[in-house]
Amino acid sequence: MEEIIADSSFYVCFLDCIQDSQSLIKIIDKFKMHMGKQVLGEIKKSSNFYKIQNKTFNLFNNPNLNLGEALRPFITEEQISKGEHEVIILAYVFGGTGIDFWVVIDEKSKRNLLKRVVPEVSDKLLGTINFIGLCNNKYNIFNKQESLTILDKITSSNFRVKPEIIADVKRELI
Repeated sequence: MEEIIADSSFYVCFLDCIQDSQSLIKIIDKFKMHMGKQVLGEIKKSSNFYKIQNKTFNLFNNPNLNLGEALRPFITEEQISKGEHEVIILAYVFGGTGIDFWVVIDEKSKRNLLKRVVPEVSDKLLGTINFIGLCNNKYNIFNKQESLTILDKITSSNFRVKPEIIADVKRELI
């Protein structure tokens, strides 16, 4: 089973932006999902969290461990409190294990930070849109029509993504 480390925007995209918890559940059921307590706290703010609360997540929730602290030399105190930094640290930890995993981060500055501080996992880094394409093309979680529907919902939602990224993924769907 492949594993996913995703930022909160990935979950919020499905839960709130496009109101499609069923597609998110298909993904959660296919992969082992990892997150830190900050990401969990961010997605719990969704009014639709109850739709996935019974799903299994591998939670790194040691109260004495602040995953963001490891990035202190690279970021500010305020930035440490955001979930993307947990994702970057978990990617670093997983990078040395031989585990097959994907990292899903949507914010460009955080993607660039991961590439700078953990370059060895850059090839495992995707945004939500490209991950949807992967769910179609590699994992057969969604067929082409389901993927197109999800991408169309994202296009008309408040999820921030460049239209050309969606267009590129749509062209690559099989």
